[in-house]
Parts: sequence; C-alpha cells; structure tokens
Amino acid sequence: MKKTPKTRKPRLFVIAATPLVLFAAYGGTVYIEAQSKQQAFDQRLQGMTGYEVCQVAYEEFGIDMAKEVGCLDNLEAITDTGE
Repeated sequence: MKKTPKTRKPRLFVIAATPLVLFAAYGGTVYIEAQSKQQAFDQRLQGMTGYEVCQVAYEEFGIDMAKEVGCLDNLEAITDTGE
C-alpha cells in the first residue's frame, strides 16, 4: 500500500486567504459604520433651515465644508473668527 504524499496547497491557500478575508471583514465594518453615521447625520438635518444646515457644516466640518455646500457664495469677505 502506497502512501500518497501530502501537499501543501491547502495550507498555502489558507495562509494566502486569511489576510484577504480579514481585509474584507474590516472593509465591511468600516462601510457599515460610515453608513450608520451618515444616516444619523441626515436624520439630524431633517427640518433644519438652510442657515442651520450651514451652521452645522461649519461647526462640524470647518470653513471648507461650508464653502463646498454653498453657504458662503454670497459673502465677499470671510474669516474663521466670524468677524
């Protein structure tokens, strides 16, 4: 009776696949967390006026986000101190 030699292919597959599976799990977790935060933020903005939305954009994300949203289109001079 001959013994068949053991191959290392399954072991190499497991070694190669483990980081891929971990990366996919991490990516999925980050995506779900980002979606959850976006949903909470959207619910928070419900019913706000344009002015209030601009205030939230500035307070949470800074002057660059307020400019990107279009809150500062009609102003000639803008400073970070509010003067």
